[in-house]
Amino acid sequence: MIYKRGSIYWTKFQHAGRMIYKSTGQTSSTKARQVEARLRSELAMGHYGILERKSIPTLAQFIRERIEPKVKEPDVENGEQRRQKRFRWLRTALKPLSTHAIGRLPLDKITSEHISDYGIDREAERLTIGTVNRELRVLRRILRLAVEWNVIEKSPKIAMAGNEPFRAPLHKV
Repeated sequence: MIYKRGSIYWTKFQHAGRMIYKSTGQTSSTKARQVEARLRSELAMGHYGILERKSIPTLAQFIRERIEPKVKEPDVENGEQRRQKRFRWLRTALKPLSTHAIGRLPLDKITSEHISDYGIDREAERLTIGTVNRELRVLRRILRLAVEWNVIEKSPKIAMAGNEPFRAPLHKV
């Protein structure tokens, strides 16, 4: 199937159980169909050079290599303070996520079931619902960053562990 994004045609089809989305680089629908046919035939013949599979890091590797450098202490002299502030809230959950079994999974193999198991395991360690939900929010942000940075194609849905207890706001009298 070809479809248009802006002025360029893209192709979408399934090969070996995997959806392939690829730009044809063409503005003509006829030429785009020819490019799609060539791509399908090359894949069928085993010429996978077109779609080389990137090595997907594990969650722990991704945290260590891509997230931790962004949450390190800011270098105020180089003007990094504002950029660092955006990632500071992630710090508290990085170690539990890296050391748990979910940290050993490649990012593209993490499913909603694995995430649910992580939440259950953390609750079994007698952590509060708020703490578990905070870690799940961090995991959700990490996976969305992986999608944004083109490490993985999509991120799984993450359900929170439950309702956090209501806290009454403190009012000054």
